[in-house]
Amino acid sequence: MTRMICAVLFTAALAQAAGAAGNHATLVSLVSTQKNIDGKLAHLWPDEPLFVLGPARSVYLEGYGAVFTAEIYLAPAPINPMMPNPTKEMIASYHRKKVERVPQLEQAMRDALAATASSLGSTLADTDNIVLAVELPSYAWEETGGVPAEIVMKGQKGALLAAAKDQLAAVIQTEEY
Repeated sequence: MTRMICAVLFTAALAQAAGAAGNHATLVSLVSTQKNIDGKLAHLWPDEPLFVLGPARSVYLEGYGAVFTAEIYLAPAPINPMMPNPTKEMIASYHRKKVERVPQLEQAMRDALAATASSLGSTLADTDNIVLAVELPSYAWEETGGVPAEIVMKGQKGALLAAAKDQLAAVIQTEEY
């Protein structure tokens, strides 16, 4: 998380130094897109909402594109004030749910990149990148195998707009950490 926050702050400083103040329409568009990403992530599983840890954040980098970051829990933790230490069965069930939800989150991220390319319209060049990084924090007690700590997806705006929905994976670079 610290790495992501430092990267966002650093890129924001670079954008301001490069004269991003002149990109007022882009900044307004980015804020609107942040809200769309928040809504998409918060309502992925309506019967059991995941926890969005603060609103999505973004920065526009002249000559590179738009970078969006978010931080979420994939499932509600099986702990509460009355039961702060989950049982082995609870931990195993929680892990299974998170592993099952990773592919669904990845598809939602691809869809969000395509929607972002469309909604930013003329505010980005076709060669500009759109990046979505989602951090998935974990508890000290949980099993983390098969669940990345962070998923980063990147695609060029023009390629995202040109790709059919079932072809998005071919034009998006995905990295998991």
